[in-house]
Amino acid sequence: MPGRWRLEVQNVQGYVKSFMIGDQPVSPYGFNVGPASGGVMRIVMGDHTAQIEGTVSGERPEGASLWLMAVPEDADRLAAGRIWTTGLMGSEHFTLPGVEPGKYRLYALAGVEPWTIQQNRSLLQVIEDRGVQLDLDEGAKATAQVEITPSEVIMRAMQDQE
Repeated sequence: MPGRWRLEVQNVQGYVKSFMIGDQPVSPYGFNVGPASGGVMRIVMGDHTAQIEGTVSGERPEGASLWLMAVPEDADRLAAGRIWTTGLMGSEHFTLPGVEPGKYRLYALAGVEPWTIQQNRSLLQVIEDRGVQLDLDEGAKATAQVEITPSEVIMRAMQDQE
């Protein structure tokens, strides 16, 4: 069928390493199929995901939940919801396994649930300088120190958008 499509592979440990339709490489996160076009789909899966380890620093409001969020810089991956989050319970040390290779910004959030901002590109642009930039290769083990983004900064940015 002609249209804009996204490939989703479920119940498989790994990620789409490459995707071709006919002899054309396409992004699995968003591709177009035109009228009278198409061909054989070739999907190569990768299972050497990356891992991010590190520590979180900064002021954490008492009783506030602490979240870590790895946001892809590729807009198609972001639109496809390819964001990794984990809650941190009491400890400032974290391990985030199973991350697809690629470029990311890593954020620490306190007192704000990540799903309230993860698909909001304009809000992510406002806090972009507070994220740690990572470029993860297959099987990489990256280390990062992430500063908590104060919830007031996020709330103010959300109010400014309204």
